[in-house]
Amino acid sequence: MKRLAFFSPIPPAATGIADYAVDVLSLLAPRYAIDVFHDEASPERDRVPAGVGVHHHSEFAARQTAEPYDLAVYQMGNGPAHDFVYEPLVRVPGLLVLHDLVLHHARGRMFLEAPEALFDTFKLSDEERDLVRRRDWRGMIHYGVIFFMLEKLGAVTGIGNIDIYAAFKGMTVPEFQKTRNAAITYGVAGKED
Repeated sequence: MKRLAFFSPIPPAATGIADYAVDVLSLLAPRYAIDVFHDEASPERDRVPAGVGVHHHSEFAARQTAEPYDLAVYQMGNGPAHDFVYEPLVRVPGLLVLHDLVLHHARGRMFLEAPEALFDTFKLSDEERDLVRRRDWRGMIHYGVIFFMLEKLGAVTGIGNIDIYAAFKGMTVPEFQKTRNAAITYGVAGKED
């Protein structure tokens, strides 16, 4: 019987995906040996189908080393209940089920709460960490970061496009605006620049 590592919030997690996961596990359990990995302090084990192992996600690496799984299945949404899924997702290939079309809100929140943890997850070099910490927009462009990524970092941190453009020129925003034929008043930071 094939073995599945199933990463998902489970009840009582405050997400509909936890309930959905229980339904999916009920359909898969007769055909596969499944261990579900979660991030709940007190999972409602009685809601999980009989025969399905219920483990905190911190146990995955040891279980995978002892007896590798045939497939990892990741249930991914945009809320905090899914934060634990990112770490194994970047290490172990598998089937990713996206429950939201965009995930950047979750990643943005994670960055604002613990940037160093994300630096570690993505193995940023000391130079890359320094560029991001200082919001060295010009330095990041010279390093090779595409503008779209700078714009997203600005949006997450509340720094408008106009601030980034001015930094490229080594100017203040008022100085930069004077060089424009029309004032720049748009941006992706959720506010007028």
